[in-house]
Amino acid sequence: MNKMKKAPVLASSLLFILFVGIVSAQLGEAAGKVHFNITVGANQTQQMTIFDSSPNASINFVVVNPHFQPAPNETTPKVRVSPLNGVLLPQQSLQLNITVYMPYNITPGTSWSGVVEAVEVPNQTSGSGATIEGGIAKIISATALPPPPPPAAQPPLTLICAIVVAVAVCAGVAYHYLRRRGRNKAPKRG
Repeated sequence: MNKMKKAPVLASSLLFILFVGIVSAQLGEAAGKVHFNITVGANQTQQMTIFDSSPNASINFVVVNPHFQPAPNETTPKVRVSPLNGVLLPQQSLQLNITVYMPYNITPGTSWSGVVEAVEVPNQTSGSGATIEGGIAKIISATALPPPPPPAAQPPLTLICAIVVAVAVCAGVAYHYLRRRGRNKAPKRG
């Protein structure tokens, strides 16, 4: 084949690749770590941003049920993400809320890691199941912190009131005694 016959084939191939690249959507996620430091018995929420980088195609997405890898002989924290699915319009971003619940019976200092994954699925109307077209995943980690120390014991209000009354009575008696004593020592005029 000569050069003249190859040029239209090459040009049409490049146009096809460009068209496919423009029409197809691309699911992405913002960079950065998601690490949780959570007090035993508490929970914490952080965000993960996903986006559709396409200029003109929407993406249907579903979040795969996230979980942490279990630590030996330990209870595993629960992970919940919302929203679990939706549609990203072209050039739109969305924050997924990742909430980790740290149970009470966890040993402080224990750490876990896991994955939050959002996958692109085609818009299906039949109940034939989902077909994954692509997706993104972010590693998340969590560390259990010890519970805060109990607050210092506060004396009851009645004890505080009793102390204030006792100090006032003592001050009154001392004032009265010193005043009376001062009168007795004063010289008499006469």
